[in-house]
Amino acid sequence: MRIFILIATAALVTLAGCGGDDNSDNSSPNPADTAVASVTAWKDAANSYNALLQTCRVFPKQPGETNVVPRCTRTGRKAYARETARLNKALAANLGSSPECQAAVAKTKALVAKDTPRLDRAYRLYVAAERANETGAPYKGPPVAQFLLDTNKVLRSDVKTAGSLGKAIKDSCAS
Repeated sequence: MRIFILIATAALVTLAGCGGDDNSDNSSPNPADTAVASVTAWKDAANSYNALLQTCRVFPKQPGETNVVPRCTRTGRKAYARETARLNKALAANLGSSPECQAAVAKTKALVAKDTPRLDRAYRLYVAAERANETGAPYKGPPVAQFLLDTNKVLRSDVKTAGSLGKAIKDSCAS
C-alpha cells in the first residue's frame, strides 16, 4: 500500500509540472495593447447597443406586452457599460508620454464621453415614448425616431474614428 501511495504521489508531482511553459513570461500585458483591445471591444459594444436601439420593435406591440425597450436592449446596454468602464480604466493607465500618444488617448476619452450620454439619452427617450404609449399619456419629449437616426449617424462615424484612434494608440503608445 505504501508503494502505491509513493507512486501516486510521484505521478501527481510529475503531472503538476506538466502543461506549463518553463519559458513563459508571467508579466502583465503591455498597457498600450490592453488599451487597443479595449478600444476594439468598446467599438463592438457600441455598434451592438446602437443596433439594438435602431431595431428594437416597439410599435405595434402584442396585446399586454410592456417594457419592450428595456428588455430588448438589456444585453447591449450592459455590454456597453462594461466595455466603457474597461476602456476608461485602460486609458487611465500610463500609456506613454509622447505628444502623439497623449493626443490619441485624450481624443478617445473625449469620444467615449460624448457618445455615452448620447446613447443613454436615446434609450431614455425611447423608453419614455414607449411608456407614454402604454399608459395612453402624451409623450412630451423630442421626436424619438429622428433622435435615433441622428444617434445612428453619429455612432457609425465615431466608431470608425475610434478604430483610427486605436491604431494611433498602438503606434504611438507602445513601449
